[in-house]
Amino acid sequence: MSTTTTDANNTTDAPAPAPAPAPDASSTAVDKIRQEKKILRKEIRRKVKEVSDDDVKEQSNEVWERVKKTEPYKSSKTIGMFLSMPKNEIYTYGWIEEALKEEKILFVPHVGSNFEEPDMEMFECPRRGKFYEEWPKNKWKIPEPPSEDREKLAKAGDLDLILVPGLAFDRQGHRCGQGKGYYDRFLAKMFEGDTTKKPTLMAVCLEAQLLGDGDTIPTHEHDFTMEFIVTPKEIIECKRGTKRKSSDD
Repeated sequence: MSTTTTDANNTTDAPAPAPAPAPDASSTAVDKIRQEKKILRKEIRRKVKEVSDDDVKEQSNEVWERVKKTEPYKSSKTIGMFLSMPKNEIYTYGWIEEALKEEKILFVPHVGSNFEEPDMEMFECPRRGKFYEEWPKNKWKIPEPPSEDREKLAKAGDLDLILVPGLAFDRQGHRCGQGKGYYDRFLAKMFEGDTTKKPTLMAVCLEAQLLGDGDTIPTHEHDFTMEFIVTPKEIIECKRGTKRKSSDD
């Protein structure tokens, strides 16, 4: 009868599993900001939906009257404008007609149909009446310039002033967009290179889109800061807008 003995000192144990890598601090911070913005967007969208269409148009008219009184608008020749969504956004169609009568040269966005890789350009719009009524509409029911009206593309140094939409703003000039990053990518292109001509960034918003005193929008270090925020009740002059780019809107 044979016996088998095991020497405990010679037992070979299975290797211990490698410890999980510690989460990267920067990616954790980015995820936290994205989550905070997601919550903020939900709250602001709820507030904006409570504003009636008539009130939106009334507030939009009040904002426009204030915009026209600002020095950046009065001195500008070329302006980046935007065409409004049908609902729940400041209404700009009347602004465009007035600005054209004042012989401003306007550029408006084109985002195309590839919503998986969001990108935006601005093209000079025709200087004829309600040109946008002839244009096709994108996913958000916003008119966009067709190919025949896409002759002049805005490049860095072309625009004096950009009127910037957004879902929410704080009084320090921070912006929270709809979440696709269209404007931050576009603004980055407008500040590229060494051109000495940088556009003034002027946010326009409804009362429900401006956060209260002391409330701030979480931001990444590359986010753009608005130089002015124009609401129906006031013009807020913020710190000089940053000339930085962002991949998150």
